[in-house]
Amino acid sequence: MHDGLHDLENELRAPVRIAFIGLWCAADKEGRFRWEPRRLKAQILPYDDCDFSRVLDALATRGFLVKYRVKDALLGAIPSWKRHQIINNKERASQLPEPTEHEQVDATVTRESRVIHACRKEGKGREEEGNTIAPGEPVAQARPRDLIFEALCEATGVEAKSLTKPGRGALNAALRDIRAASPDVTPDEVKKRAGRYSRKFSGAALTAPALAKHWASLGPPPMDDWTKQALANHARAEPAPEPQFDNSFAESLLVGIPGIKEKFGIT
Repeated sequence: MHDGLHDLENELRAPVRIAFIGLWCAADKEGRFRWEPRRLKAQILPYDDCDFSRVLDALATRGFLVKYRVKDALLGAIPSWKRHQIINNKERASQLPEPTEHEQVDATVTRESRVIHACRKEGKGREEEGNTIAPGEPVAQARPRDLIFEALCEATGVEAKSLTKPGRGALNAALRDIRAASPDVTPDEVKKRAGRYSRKFSGAALTAPALAKHWASLGPPPMDDWTKQALANHARAEPAPEPQFDNSFAESLLVGIPGIKEKFGIT
C-alpha cells in the first residue's frame, strides 16, 4: 500500500486506507464512480463515525482520486486503476464518461484548514458541498443499539465491526427470519437456542443462518397432554376456604377460673 495513505490517515484521523480499498470495490469496470459521499460511506464504512466527503476530497488532493463534473453530476475515478486491476471482459461496460482535464474539480478548496475534523458525523445538506460539522455544531445521535443483533453476533462468535458486506447481509437476513418466527424474542432466548443448537448439532458450525433455519426446532420442548391438563386444572381450581375455629370450649374453661372474668374483661 502506498506510504502516502498512511501519512494521510494520520493527518486526517480517519480510516483513509480502508476507504480507498473500498472504493476499488465500489468503482465500475473503468475505475469510475459517482461522487456521492453518503452512499459510498454507507457501502464502505457504514459504522465509522467520520465525514466521508472529506475523506474523498483528501484522497483527491493527494492524487489517489480524480474528482470531475459532467453536466450536473459529480463523478470520481481512480487514476491507477488500470495499473493494478485485472479487467474482466465479461463485466458490464462503464456507464460513466471518462474524466477530461477541463472537467476536473479542485478538491482542495475549503478542505485544508478543517481536515482535522474528518472523524465526525456527516451533516445534512448537498453531498457535493462536504457536509462538514465544525467544532461546536450538534452531532447527529448515534444509531440505537440492537440488542438482538448483538446477542446473535455474540452467540455465533462474530465481531460486528469485522463483518463484510455479504456477511452482514446474511446475518441481517437470519435476524429477520428469527424475528418473524418469534416477534418477542429476547437476547437471553437467542443465547439459549444457540446453546441447544450446539448440543444438538455438535459437529456443525454455529452460524446465524443455521440458527435461523433450525430456530423453531430449538425452542422449549412441548408439554405432554397430562402436563397440559394438570396446569389447566390448577388454574381453574378454587382457593381452599380458610379454616374456622370454635373457641367456645376454650372460653368455657377460662370462665371457670376464679377472677378470670375481671382480669380479661369477660362479661
